[in-house]
Amino acid sequence: MQKLPTMLSQIVIDLSPRDLVQMDGVVADVTDKILSTRSPQITVRKLKLKFFLVPSRCLSIGKSVGLAMATQKLDAAEFEIMPLRDNGCCTDAHRLLFGQQFNDFVRDCQDAFAGLTRLDLRFLRFGESNIPNILSTCKQLESLSFFECDGGFRSVLHVEHARLVELVITFGEFKTVVLDCLPKLQRMTYNHWPCDENPLVLGFVPQLWKLSLANANLSGKILNLSKLLASAPTIWVQPECPKVLAPVLAKLRFLKLDHHPEECDISWTMFVLEAAPHVEELCITVWDHKCRMESQKSLSEISDVKWEPSDPHFKHKNLARLIIYGFQSDDNFTGYVMRVIQAAVNIRELTNNGSVPVRGSGKELDVRVVFRPERPAPAQ
Repeated sequence: MQKLPTMLSQIVIDLSPRDLVQMDGVVADVTDKILSTRSPQITVRKLKLKFFLVPSRCLSIGKSVGLAMATQKLDAAEFEIMPLRDNGCCTDAHRLLFGQQFNDFVRDCQDAFAGLTRLDLRFLRFGESNIPNILSTCKQLESLSFFECDGGFRSVLHVEHARLVELVITFGEFKTVVLDCLPKLQRMTYNHWPCDENPLVLGFVPQLWKLSLANANLSGKILNLSKLLASAPTIWVQPECPKVLAPVLAKLRFLKLDHHPEECDISWTMFVLEAAPHVEELCITVWDHKCRMESQKSLSEISDVKWEPSDPHFKHKNLARLIIYGFQSDDNFTGYVMRVIQAAVNIRELTNNGSVPVRGSGKELDVRVVFRPERPAPAQ
């Protein structure tokens, strides 16, 4: 049994916060013993460590990992770092202190951070130049996650990194996040930003294919979709001319529209199909969940969105699947399905929760109808 740690190809120390409180000192000792006794010939495929931001213990972990990176083969290394105080008793002064402690940790263990591929940070407040310095130190970083971290209330975060693939920010106090130059970035998530202003500016992000923005506290904000993708997003989507949207939607392949108000017409989505000729799958969720009824009241005031009618001769060659959750057999839905089927000349599958009449479409159909009565579970 004593020889097993020297032979491991994956080393994961991921305890619950409660267990970490009791065993955080053990994490540093175990990490040092495992890494210092390993055979250099065995590659570490994954090293994942979760620990509290306690300076003396962090320094021990950082030195052990840095030495292992210099003397062993290590494919991927992840740090998940938390302060001892949770959100309920973490003041601004505490966040600032934790941010300074983390900066000291990075400065004293640059060898370890230079080889990290994933970094998950919580409850830290940085100075203006701290985050750029951290990113420049973590040269191999592919995934970065901030939970309740910021550079001061209403600060602007500029992000530049050559290898970063994923960026996740949750409950950040950043006024705006500017993605200046991220040539490898593929996934970006920003949840619960604090201001009514535009939370995100997209700079050079040529590989970005998944963008998730969510804020339950904002509703009724009108937004032009071209501005959402070209610079800064808000909440409500304002239909635009397909010619305006085409440059930013040209490579879109999968489109999912969630929580569409039940009382609204869904035919407005045709303008997206016209602007995105390479979309292969369109999924629409029509929602009437009770916990969202209050927000729906504010949305209903702007639900009568005006747009130019779609081109009756428009044809879409790539759309193969249409999925509708919350389908009802009324004119709103059946008319919409008929319109999509007429436009999508190569559609092959229609997934919904009821039988869809397709007679009278005027063409030979090759559509597989799948009955799916359930809706996705409501968000908690």
